[in-house]
Amino acid sequence: MRRRRLPAWPAAPAPALVTAVLGLFVALLPAACGGKEKVEVASPELLDLNADQVMTGVEHTMTRDGVRRAHLEADTVYYLQNGSVAHLRHYQIDFFGPVGTRRSTLTALDGIYDMKSGDMKAKGDVIVVDSVGGQRLETSALQYDATADRLRSDTSFVLYRQRDTIRGRGFVTDPSMDTVRVLQPSAISPAGGGAGRAGVDSAGARRGETAAGSAADSDSAGGT
Repeated sequence: MRRRRLPAWPAAPAPALVTAVLGLFVALLPAACGGKEKVEVASPELLDLNADQVMTGVEHTMTRDGVRRAHLEADTVYYLQNGSVAHLRHYQIDFFGPVGTRRSTLTALDGIYDMKSGDMKAKGDVIVVDSVGGQRLETSALQYDATADRLRSDTSFVLYRQRDTIRGRGFVTDPSMDTVRVLQPSAISPAGGGAGRAGVDSAGARRGETAAGSAADSDSAGGT
């Protein structure tokens, strides 16, 4: 299937580049023998979005200063022509480093992409897998801050690593997950072992965050 492309990032959307997908409202003509007419109607979710245009099989490369920073592939994109926001369904984003090496891959069921800022919100079975160490982060929702190049969330998450598993609520990390700041750690369990409670006081929180790869007050860990 030929994939369509969104405008360059971060740039204002060009309506001429966004093509409505044929077949959202398809009326099949009656057969020559007089068969009944069959009508396919868009889903209620699509109607609720009031989307002006829809694309399927979308690819979009996000660049900054001429360097590829991410690559998006989405099954479906709903676009509001009067705005700069695209709604994504069933999509994958590959994040790349300064020299073009893949850093990680994010997948999610739904999302919102701001075509001007490059910021994104992902929700629904969100998974981030680091391409080097194989770390796997699972959560229900997160945000990508394009300017800071950070993934953020205030919801519950699980981070699976080679030596341990970290559970908590809220985090800030770079897409490579080299440094992960855990806002409210709840449990750390060794790989293949039982879960242990992480401390809830300031010292315990520091231990949980250090285990995730950063100190609570470290700017390099993605603090605001």
